[in-house]
Amino acid sequence: MKKIKKHPGNTLSQSHFLDLPLRSSSHKGFVNRITKSRLLNIPIANLNYHGFVNQITYWANKREHRFIGVCNVHSITSAAWTPQLKEALLKADLNTADGIPLVWAQKLLGHRKASRVYGPTLMLHTLERAEKNNLRVAFYGGHPERLPILLENLRKRFPKLNIVEAISPPFRPLTHKEDQEFTQRLIDSQAQIIWVGIGCPKQETWMLEHSPKIQGVMIGVGAAFDFHAGAIKQSPAYLQKIGLEWAYRLYCEPRRLFLRYLTTNPIFLLRMAVQLTSKFFLKHNYICPHKDRYSRTKNGIKEFN
Repeated sequence: MKKIKKHPGNTLSQSHFLDLPLRSSSHKGFVNRITKSRLLNIPIANLNYHGFVNQITYWANKREHRFIGVCNVHSITSAAWTPQLKEALLKADLNTADGIPLVWAQKLLGHRKASRVYGPTLMLHTLERAEKNNLRVAFYGGHPERLPILLENLRKRFPKLNIVEAISPPFRPLTHKEDQEFTQRLIDSQAQIIWVGIGCPKQETWMLEHSPKIQGVMIGVGAAFDFHAGAIKQSPAYLQKIGLEWAYRLYCEPRRLFLRYLTTNPIFLLRMAVQLTSKFFLKHNYICPHKDRYSRTKNGIKEFN
């Protein structure tokens, strides 16, 4: 198996082969065997890299309308005062624990085998599988000057990867005509996996709105576009392991991230303390089965159950 070396944790080894979703011939049975942890009322799937890649591949092969949120402290905390983001994360088919603090929280809540599913690394593992299975891949987001660099880097790493579309939308709000045009391009490309990198909460609400229209699996990976394009450096491995990646990113981008971390990090700690108190003293259970939230209509468009 090909190994990915550039980022700590990128090598897909046997240690990742835990908590795998069990295969089923049923549309719903596959995802319904997954459990989830509720962190600040947001469901986080209890899967590792291999489990997520299996699930994404399963949905992609079936051409299902699905989307996945890649969650960190900022996204699950700010969901409390951002109704559109909260709705998107609650209605996502799956959410990953992108940040180490979320993994710690999962373990404290009872999922002892919890492991980080970091968006940029998930992207590489999934693209490796997509190349092997000849899945059609598209990209939506990124800076217009950086997106070609991202595609070039990925083609070097995955020479047989089938990239069928790449769109860098304007940072401003789209006109109705622009949105229709970009959506139609993604539909016409018949992409089975669509990587979305337009930032939180914009990418989550975009996926919620467009998932019923686009027949494929959409994954919101935010800064992964810039990381793999070489535009932004990733945090050193030792800082990631101790949960201080945010400090490195703050050092690199203080103007953009200072206010975000000042507001969300303390609130996350306070609300998690309340949740853990309710678990240990009131015996509340925050680990539960993951139930598929969607059913299919006759024309293939999903509806909320």
